[in-house]
Amino acid sequence: MPWRHKPIEIYKIPDVDYFLFMDESGEHNLNNFDNTKPIFTLNGVMVDANQYTAFKRRINAFKDTYWENGCFLEKGKHPKKVCFHSREIRRRSGAFSKHYFDDTRYAQFMDELTAMMKELPFELIAACIDKQTLVSRYIHPKEPYELALEFIIERFAKFLNTHNKTGIIILESRGRKEDAKLLELFLELFNDGTNFVSHRVLQRTITTGVYFNPKWNKEKENLDTFVGLEIADLCAHPIGHFAFKNEKTKPFLTIESKFVGFPNYQGKGLKLFP
Repeated sequence: MPWRHKPIEIYKIPDVDYFLFMDESGEHNLNNFDNTKPIFTLNGVMVDANQYTAFKRRINAFKDTYWENGCFLEKGKHPKKVCFHSREIRRRSGAFSKHYFDDTRYAQFMDELTAMMKELPFELIAACIDKQTLVSRYIHPKEPYELALEFIIERFAKFLNTHNKTGIIILESRGRKEDAKLLELFLELFNDGTNFVSHRVLQRTITTGVYFNPKWNKEKENLDTFVGLEIADLCAHPIGHFAFKNEKTKPFLTIESKFVGFPNYQGKGLKLFP
């Protein structure tokens, strides 16, 4: 299994039942973190493999509505597929800048993006770690990314095992060293299991392993994106805001029904810790 030896990308759809696309919001560092931003969020978007083609087609059709062939000119020169990135959308930069959207068209775009998010066939598994509470409660706390990854993998494996299904995990690549560390964490869980899910269940359900993909598909000269990672990115920020403020914003309400276990999703589709 090549994915066990080093972080690698995946481009062909494997023979599994579910994909889990993962992204994050906030800093996972426990040293000198910003007390005004104490929440680290790791979020997984779960897509039925039988629905993935329609899932991707719907997202790309929406992009085609606002950009020619769903592309924009990066730095005014090279065409590049539009990639939905929460920070750029909120700050109106890049493909979402005023060069492409006046205020009226931007408002229309946001309304239609909200509608699309409601329609898309996916489910959510997320974990939010309150770093302030973590360091005050534990003498030697685990690293937030490690905690969140364990919580999500447990819930993904339990879901797959209950339904006798198989799955794959695709994370956004964060750099060679960071990806190698995450792969090491995953392999520890995969080989040893957790307090709640045995290694046998993990290996029987997450059959194809874990991969680290960039936002854009380099094999297609950045004219294609990994849309599951984009949707995970869009979900992570409002989930983190809810964990911090206990406030259900419009973006959060848009995706709330997607949590595994909805309406009783806390502790299931959404884990808040500690």
